Amino acid sequence: MEKITNLKDLLIEQIRELYNAEKQQQHALPKLKEKAEARELKLAIQYHLAETADHITRLEKVFQQLEVASFGEESEAMQKLIKEGYDLIERSSDPEVLDASIIAAMQYMEHFEMAGYGTACTYANELGLREIAEQLHFTLDEEKKIDEKLTEMAIAKINQKAKSPVIV
Repeated sequence: MEKITNLKDLLIEQIRELYNAEKQQQHALPKLKEKAEARELKLAIQYHLAETADHITRLEKVFQQLEVASFGEESEAMQKLIKEGYDLIERSSDPEVLDASIIAAMQYMEHFEMAGYGTACTYANELGLREIAEQLHFTLDEEKKIDEKLTEMAIAKINQKAKSPVIV
């Protein structure tokens, strides 16, 4: 494990964390899509899966610009968020509650990424790395948009269905 001695080192570590988190999310999203009941949720997950691939490609370009390797430690934070999401989903027995749980799990991951991209963007700006900051900010905006879409979907339909009592 390398020592972090300056802001650029910290930026690189933050970007490696994000890269690893995106890769983990890329593996988690198809499982969430498979479990989802609502068509609109399945479509949102599919759309975000495509965006996640773009985020990974964008981060790979950032590594090239910084002239550093993308390798780094597993993102333990994302690992735990995914595990918590899976646990929540597994305990959701009603289809409507299941969709609300999937949205919650996705938003846990999105909020983690938004914090990471926001921080990395700030570091890149502080270091005068404007092009990198712009790329990070573009991804941050995409993360915010999927979070907003999930919230809208939950409020407009999914949470209402989840409130209804299950008649057995």
